[in-house]
This record gives sequence, C-alpha cells and structure tokens, in this order.
Amino acid sequence: MLPDGAEDRLLANARILADACKASGVQQWDLIGFQSYGHQLDIEAGKITMAAGGGEGGFGVRVVDDGRFGFAHLVDVSGAQRAVEQAVAIAKKSPSINGFVLPSEQPAEHVAGRLDRAVLDLSPEDLLEQADGILSEVKSLDERAVVTGGGVGVSATAGCLMNSEGILSTGMTTSHGLGLQVSLEVDGELTSSYQGQSSRSLLPEIPECVARAVHWAQVTQNPLRMESEANDTPVLMTSEGFSPLFSMVVPSAMTGEKMVRKESFWADKMGQQVLNSSLSVHDNGLLEGGMSSGSRDGEGVPRRRQNLI
Repeated sequence: MLPDGAEDRLLANARILADACKASGVQQWDLIGFQSYGHQLDIEAGKITMAAGGGEGGFGVRVVDDGRFGFAHLVDVSGAQRAVEQAVAIAKKSPSINGFVLPSEQPAEHVAGRLDRAVLDLSPEDLLEQADGILSEVKSLDERAVVTGGGVGVSATAGCLMNSEGILSTGMTTSHGLGLQVSLEVDGELTSSYQGQSSRSLLPEIPECVARAVHWAQVTQNPLRMESEANDTPVLMTSEGFSPLFSMVVPSAMTGEKMVRKESFWADKMGQQVLNSSLSVHDNGLLEGGMSSGSRDGEGVPRRRQNLI
C-alpha cells in the first residue's frame, strides 16, 4: 500500500525544506511532513456503495524570530523557498511572545505497536471480502437487521519531524478501522445502533463491534413506557459508554488550553476532588499500539505518562 522508500523520500524532501529555512536567516524553525496512502469502502442500505483509494501528503513549516512566529503549508518542495518566505512575512506581522522558543533535543522512548506489516499487505479486494463478510454476519445474527451506514478502511502513513534545535524523528504508522450503523424495524418501530473499532494492527475479519451493533439495535426495541417528572437518579454506565467518556471527552476537557480559556468544567477545580477517590485518569502517550501514542508530540517534546486525576 505504501510505496517502497516513502519514508526516505519524505526525509529527503524535508531536508530541502530545512535548507530553505536555514538560508532565510531566521533564528529557529521546525517542520512536520507526512505522506499517507489508503483504501476505503462505504456501506449504505445493506450494500457496498463506493470503493476509493489514494494518497495525500505535504509539509507544514514554522519559523520563529524574536518571539514572533509564522506558518506556511506546502505540498511540493519545489516551492520550499516561497513557503519559507511566506512564513517569515507572517512572523514579522505577528506579536512578539516573550520567551517563546522551540524545544531542544531530548531523548525519547521508542513506542512499539504503531506499524503492522499485515495492514500494509491488504489490497482493495481484501477489504471487499471483509465488507461482504460483515454484511453476511449481520444477517446471520438477525435477518431483520440492515447495515444502513458505515464502512471499512485501511491506511499507512510515513511522517517526519525536524527542527533547528537538533530534533529529528521519522516513522511509519498503519491503521485499520471499521464503523457500522445497524437498524432494525419491527412493527413500524425503528431502532439503530452505531459501533466502531480501530487499531494500529490488523483487525479480525469480523470484529467484536459487529455483534455489539446488532445487540444494541435489538435490546433497544420495545422500550419501557413511563410517565414521570424530571428527578435526580443514579445512572449505571456500561463499559461501552464509560470507556469513551473517560478516554475521549474527559481528557480533552483537561488540556491546558481549555483550562486557561475557562472552557472546561474543571477550570476552577484545581486541587479539588472531582472524581470518586477509587478512580484516576492518566494520559499515557507511550501506550503500545495506542492510536495517539508516539515518541514525541507535535512540538517534538518526548511523550510521557501523566497523571491527570
């Protein structure tokens, strides 16, 4: 799926852009580049409706001079000099931030599980077979069930990060994902369930989320009819609801940007107990195989495991 030598070509192009940054005379610069390829299938009304494939890529460059910074984006490094000139022009018009500098090189840990060669070997025909198998599995679980939306996709990405302070990081990642909406109509009553699953490694031919989607479309049929006024009551969360809440919603509300702008419920809760003492939340950027894991963040700073709560 990813052409041979993609990572080497990306790094070679990054060096061309780095040379343009050095020639500009700015104090500091950094750049991020990527090249991604993939295949995907869309499913609607119980049928495979579209198959697509292709690639995308490019570079982002940032220059820093006297606390002022500017950005530029480019796809072809033949325009490297012009892109750097644009970034410098933007920096000159930007306000100066006292003490703003780019991070220097620090040792970073290798994170395993971000690349699976088996995903690289998947062809569009393999995806078609998987999608057909998923449609058949849904029908075998409940003949009334219809996959009304969703799809299957795979991708491979080569990336690099480089700056004037000695940071250089390159690598490749893979991704295999599936999402499906299953609908059930019984006696004029329609219920639906959406489930998804993604991984850096190859998923099973029939992932667990397929059976879950059918199950939740079934169990939400014939809901209990109740008439009552609004009142406070305990809520019991299943693992399917609990996990996304504390892996996606809560951590994003704890970012420094959200806290400073008072956009988070926790903005005024620093030092206070906000969860049951038996619970804790950690941000582990070094988790093996994690979709957001990596040796460094977008600034080039080594990732680590942080205790949020």
